[in-house]
Amino acid sequence: MAENGRSEQLNNDELLRPEPQEPTETLPAETEVENLEVSEMPDQIEDDLVTTKENLAKIEENDRETLAFKIEKLHQEVDGDFIKEKRKSSVTRIVGKDFVIDKDEIMANVERNFSEQTFQNQDRREVERFGSMKEKEKTEEEIKIIAMVNDVTNELLNKYGLDSFDIPPENIHIMKRNIILKAQEFIANAGKQGDFKQSSEAGEIIDPVSKTDLAFIALHEMIHFKSYNAMQKEISDEGWLQAYRIGLEVHSRDGKNTYFKTLNEAITEELAIRNLPKILGNPIFQKEKEKTNKLKNNPVLKSLGLVNKDTYYAGYTAMADFHYKKERELLNDTIDAFFEQNKEKFKDREEVFEVFAKAAITGNILPLGRLFDETFGKGSFRRYGNY
Repeated sequence: MAENGRSEQLNNDELLRPEPQEPTETLPAETEVENLEVSEMPDQIEDDLVTTKENLAKIEENDRETLAFKIEKLHQEVDGDFIKEKRKSSVTRIVGKDFVIDKDEIMANVERNFSEQTFQNQDRREVERFGSMKEKEKTEEEIKIIAMVNDVTNELLNKYGLDSFDIPPENIHIMKRNIILKAQEFIANAGKQGDFKQSSEAGEIIDPVSKTDLAFIALHEMIHFKSYNAMQKEISDEGWLQAYRIGLEVHSRDGKNTYFKTLNEAITEELAIRNLPKILGNPIFQKEKEKTNKLKNNPVLKSLGLVNKDTYYAGYTAMADFHYKKERELLNDTIDAFFEQNKEKFKDREEVFEVFAKAAITGNILPLGRLFDETFGKGSFRRYGNY
């Protein structure tokens, strides 16, 4: 899970219902700039848009579409892929103007935060934050599992044309809960036992119940870590530096709203589910796999609802299921709807999923936005982002 998230009641039919077609009219300049940005352009293009936003209100609808495509084309010519250089941290871009400190210096600080983490430093920070939860020193086997997750997530990056990006084991922190469980509040809010902290360049795994559980939670958080990430200076009086993009998740420039968080978590979990078997093929998971398969087929446990199709680990004292069920249901319903209406474009629903996944990993959300608006009507992508 990426930091600062929540999920709400989801209604797919409402989201995908096309808006009534209305006569073309000009939109307020601020709104149109936000739509065209989403905000995935090089700084120089973004700056040009800001200086011309007063004129955008005068542009007719067909010209707006042309402008959006020109922006995308120019971006590709200037930047290539969104993640174009060898990464030195999760963050590839700082958005905003009028920084007291130069952007290059801010990025250097982020990169130092990524490269200089240690067990002792993280322990001091997290004890104060979580109270009853302290970092557990990793075993050699746990370090080996993190290395496996690195390999699988690098394959995912390579699949979408990006370079490998290794997360050191020092940046993955396994937190140990006391029996007092003051940390339960954190776990309840997070919805799962892990978190990616863009601000501290760290992935947190809270007391995994098994090697399989460690692998899966690390896989989910490392996908967040290696997806497209950008930070921003808020457009506000305070001007805090905070998250701007984490995969598909977009934070508004004033820092008050978050869009596509539901979609981003669903895609991240689905990618983790699809890639977990590559890790579990290692012999160190064999005994847990055999025990899980045995218990998942136990009729008593099935009748009690203790195991189900989403159970990826089953033990005699603990179970672990895939998360974000409602979010994944919405995503899968959306993929089905896309496939039904675009069978001439896609050979199967997995090809539709790849459009979502590629957008989250590379940061280029314009093709996904066009697919939404062409299939369900203008504005449907923006509406989807509110859930």
